[in-house]
Amino acid sequence: MGNKENQNENRQGVPSRQIHLDFHTSEKIEGVCADFDAEEFASTLEEAHVNSVTLFSCCHHGMLYYDSKKFPQMVHPHLVHRDLLREQTEACHRHGIKVNLYTTIRWNKRAADMHPEWICIDEHGALQDYKGLGYFEPGFYKNLCVNTAYRDFLKEQFGEVLETIPAEGVWYDAAFMNECCCPECQRRMRENGMDPRTARDRRRFAQMTYYEMVEDLTAFAKSYNPDFYVCYNKGHVGYLDKPAAKDYSYFSFESLPGVEWGYLDFPVSAKYMRNFGKECLGLTSRFHTEWGDFHAFRNQAAMEYEVFSMLANGCKCTIGDQMDYWGVLIKTCTVRSERYMGQ
Repeated sequence: MGNKENQNENRQGVPSRQIHLDFHTSEKIEGVCADFDAEEFASTLEEAHVNSVTLFSCCHHGMLYYDSKKFPQMVHPHLVHRDLLREQTEACHRHGIKVNLYTTIRWNKRAADMHPEWICIDEHGALQDYKGLGYFEPGFYKNLCVNTAYRDFLKEQFGEVLETIPAEGVWYDAAFMNECCCPECQRRMRENGMDPRTARDRRRFAQMTYYEMVEDLTAFAKSYNPDFYVCYNKGHVGYLDKPAAKDYSYFSFESLPGVEWGYLDFPVSAKYMRNFGKECLGLTSRFHTEWGDFHAFRNQAAMEYEVFSMLANGCKCTIGDQMDYWGVLIKTCTVRSERYMGQ
């Protein structure tokens, strides 16, 4: 389908052929986007009949991918195209492709390193780690508390992007509900007649925090553009999310069959999600197993089955991917970069 048809379709609602293009890139990696070409990037997406793509402003490592004036020290230190996000966005728009601006909420390693007081604290008084890897293990999984000054920082950082880079949507990632016993959360729990020592009250308060956060961040995004599509990703859509439907433009259901989700997860959950009164998207990935499984692709039969399952369940389609650090999209799964082959 050509892009004129894409544009006609997009007027009818949320774009139906989306790419969620991860770009979680450690500050240790050099030559980031050294081979990036904006026209080639957008042309590759157009040739694949993509009508919307999610592009990164800030990754889980806490690296920025645009020429930030407010936080220049957080721009990836080895980013060759310093204003990468703007180049990507402008090229996509020239090719009739809509753009979602991405930022992360709960995971930001740079922010956690700079401000350990923003990290969530569990009921035993320890700093939380989503993966349970332990304090000294590498990773970006320290959960950040949105009831601390971190939320102000998040708004200031992402607000710079929303103000200066035109786009059609906002994608908030790692937006999951999370219990926290930091001093600020304890104070707020007690103000609401809850006991931080009680598991039931901690969960009630975590749920309250989730609803308040979603309402606040949606209003924040729409203050820059009331027509923004706004979506939150937290790995599942279920009973928790129905009361927050007013703050979602649509629901996107992450379900990667190659790992713990399996093939029964999406069809069952999609039937429930469709009752929320909003458009719905399925979200799988091109990886053989889990996000970041760079050495392999899902085979064609599996990918077709997953996309057809989304359509059969009344949902539109999103495919998760990650651009390689040198900044070139691989056009087909049969093409292997010489960098992978060690040549």
